[in-house]
Amino acid sequence: MLGKLNPIQIFTNNRLAAWFWFAVSVLVLGYALVLQPFLLVTAMRTKEKVLVVNNDTGTMIYAPVLGFLQADELHAYHARMAIFAICQKSPNGYAFPELVNRLFVETCRKKLLEQWETDKPQFQAQQIRQTPEIAKITIVSTGLRDGFDSVTVNVSGQVVRTGVSAGVPFADPHPFAAQFVFIRNPDILENALMPEVVATFTYKEQ
Repeated sequence: MLGKLNPIQIFTNNRLAAWFWFAVSVLVLGYALVLQPFLLVTAMRTKEKVLVVNNDTGTMIYAPVLGFLQADELHAYHARMAIFAICQKSPNGYAFPELVNRLFVETCRKKLLEQWETDKPQFQAQQIRQTPEIAKITIVSTGLRDGFDSVTVNVSGQVVRTGVSAGVPFADPHPFAAQFVFIRNPDILENALMPEVVATFTYKEQ
């Protein structure tokens, strides 16, 4: 008969700890890629309305609040995800390939794959691991692009690379500036992409 499981065993038993952290990572990734986008889309499609009463005339106005083009928090969320998708890398490649596939249109995905082929020799030779640190997100403009609602977002910050060069460990920060043009996903249930997808982007490091 199995004895009672002591919670401390989860952290002291390597096998249990591995399963525990695997389960936590699955839950976190599931929330980021499935639940949160679904909730965001629901919020986008549900036009919340407010009742405004003019005290002077007695006129009542029942109108929707901010729409897609004014949803700055939604745009900022996708910009953060885009930066992590393209900047979080290791000798094995992009850390979040599912995010790359769901957040970028095909031409952008091809561009990212070509960039990785260029970076791969150095990342593997020096065992480089790269992590982004976002300093600022700016909504630049909104409008229409090829008939779709679109928004242009600038993101700045730095990537920190750690690795080993000539047997010596290093940790180097590199400032970056990126610009993303997002378009509204017309049918998230059909194409399984994010609520907003990157149509074009630029990324530069200093």
